[in-house]
Amino acid sequence: MVANVKCSVIPAAGKGSRMYPLTKSVPKELLPLVGQPVLLTVIEEAQRCGIEQFHLITSPQKPALREFFTPSEDDNPSHPRAFTMPQVDFVTQEVAKGLGHAVLQSRDIVGNQPFVVQLPDDLYHPEDPLLQAMLDVHTVTGGCVVALMEVTTEEAKMYSSATVETADLSDKVTGGHVVFKLSNIIEKPNPEQVRSNYALMGRYVLDSRIFEILAQTPPGRNNEIQLTDALAAFAEIPVTEGGGVWGVVSRGRHFDTGNLAGYVQAQIELSLEDEYVGKTMRKFIQGLADKISVNEDTQAGE
Repeated sequence: MVANVKCSVIPAAGKGSRMYPLTKSVPKELLPLVGQPVLLTVIEEAQRCGIEQFHLITSPQKPALREFFTPSEDDNPSHPRAFTMPQVDFVTQEVAKGLGHAVLQSRDIVGNQPFVVQLPDDLYHPEDPLLQAMLDVHTVTGGCVVALMEVTTEEAKMYSSATVETADLSDKVTGGHVVFKLSNIIEKPNPEQVRSNYALMGRYVLDSRIFEILAQTPPGRNNEIQLTDALAAFAEIPVTEGGGVWGVVSRGRHFDTGNLAGYVQAQIELSLEDEYVGKTMRKFIQGLADKISVNEDTQAGE
């Protein structure tokens, strides 16, 4: 029986260069998304799945992250958007050496239990309980489980690619998601190296033995220690020995808030659905759409 997963590791030491100059003074994880920071949205996703403890991998240059999770006299429990402060530990990554290196920094605090990794740049809409499906699959398969998204061959070059083989799991386990067993995992492949039209994307359920592999993984793409390379090695461990990597395909909306276009898209779509500002935003967007339609009709008639 695989142990229940109760902790999440959130790598948050990056500079956020894709969002410069917004991130010059504000960590990208604290950029506002409708009525709360992006990071809090990611934490709430895990809390819905029973995750209780969060280990934030951060850098000395981001004191604002610690400040946000420190209770203060300004906190107002009666505020409409008040939240319960999660259990957050901070692990300092002095020098950023890749995602694999960031995850490795949590080894002592995570210990020998399985754990989740959530990349705060990647947001999954609650319409698809993807992380819960990953945890359910992990309960049956053990090993490691990753989130997959269907992409074009051109898009696959920006992510991690893998050879996929359909996994024989019941809908009761998968929640109706497509699940693959993965092999030949590679980070940011060249066009001729793309394994399939599925990319690893921002969510992981990992066996603690991944730490042993990461500790021995040499720098790879961009001269960084890549989590993808460690997963490739883990996929080679026989299932009978607790190895193997499985991928659960997302069937909902995904937002990349690490770039401006994705961030703005998330802001618009989620604000339209927000219980506090949704009605106002829907009215505004409809008015905007009407104006665009009128302008297009006018131009067509000229």
